[in-house]
Amino acid sequence: MFIILNNLNNILVIKNNDILYILVIKNNDILYILFFNF
Repeated sequence: MFIILNNLNNILVIKNNDILYILVIKNNDILYILFFNF
């Protein structure tokens, strides 16, 4: 599992068990979450 946080764009990327989660956060709200299963 790895987590990448891009502070400039407020993008959080988490990979766990071959599933990639991408969270885009703005103004303390989660705008959308994308799930990718490789």
